[in-house]
Amino acid sequence: MADNLNNAFIEFAKKRKGIFINFVCIIFIGSGGVSWGASCEKGVPASIGGKPLTFINEWLPRAEKGNAIAQYKLATMYDYGVLRNPKTALKWYTLAAKQGNIDAQNNLGGMYKKGKGVPQNYKTAMKWYRLAAEEGCADAQFNLGTMYFSGNGVSKDRQIAREWWRFAAERGHPGGQKMVNISVPWWKFWAFYGWWRFW
Repeated sequence: MADNLNNAFIEFAKKRKGIFINFVCIIFIGSGGVSWGASCEKGVPASIGGKPLTFINEWLPRAEKGNAIAQYKLATMYDYGVLRNPKTALKWYTLAAKQGNIDAQNNLGGMYKKGKGVPQNYKTAMKWYRLAAEEGCADAQFNLGTMYFSGNGVSKDRQIAREWWRFAAERGHPGGQKMVNISVPWWKFWAFYGWWRFW
């Protein structure tokens, strides 16, 4: 199927000699059917490898038997992969999250926060972020800090936001590390580092 699509683009580009059309066709051919916007957990887009049907055939039977990892991987493919379908992603994330998969809980929180495949609901997003954050998911800890900082689904509390960002930073989350460094009051910065270090 992908070869037929690529051939169709090539033929179209030959008929239309415009630079813009050729550029667009090259971009589509070069993408190989993989989503450029995929920011899901490492390994899932590579494991799809531009062959979503093979991926589904491999993981769907496991997911239907209740395997939380398979449910999470399928949800991620439907959320970020080639076959985007937010409602199906929501279904698989929910099944995996209810079994305690912290990555699924975090992504489910993100779907509720953004209103992807479901009406936007900050309180439900907070519930799922908190479940994952309390189990040690750095992404969820960072997201929970962001929710407290902005006051989405909870009353604004920058101190609690800093604490969640600190937890995420301790687990190596780059966003958490950045926010902890930015959100430290100047007097704590000077008290910790000391003014003499900068002379």
